[in-house]
Amino acid sequence: MSTLFDHIAIWLLDLVSSTRRVAGLYLANFIFCTLVYMFAEHVSLFDAMWWCIVTWFTVGYGDNIPHTIEGKLFTMYAIITSHALIVLITANFVIMLGRYRNKRHAHRYDFCKKHREALSESVTCEECNSPLSFF
Repeated sequence: MSTLFDHIAIWLLDLVSSTRRVAGLYLANFIFCTLVYMFAEHVSLFDAMWWCIVTWFTVGYGDNIPHTIEGKLFTMYAIITSHALIVLITANFVIMLGRYRNKRHAHRYDFCKKHREALSESVTCEECNSPLSFF
């Protein structure tokens, strides 16, 4: 029997398993953070974008800091979400590189697959006499 938590976990995993979706979330969160900071701290759009870029990529430069409680709380949100999204983008990129590598070297796997059965039949465990697999 599956629970609501299981459905939510599966939905989240499906959501973050696509590089395009994660990049879209990243861009949407960047725009959201910029606009919220602009209104919370009453700064210009350019200053809010500067704050967002500096906060996301260097965890604060120090020249543009929040002065209100709301701005400080929102800065914590921005730092946490930006780091989480950067980790997800990096993980998806590594997966894409792995898939590319697997496609490039598929002929090696096919070669090994041809000989897998012959190897497993010829090499057996001395104790239980079961075939050993090396792949």
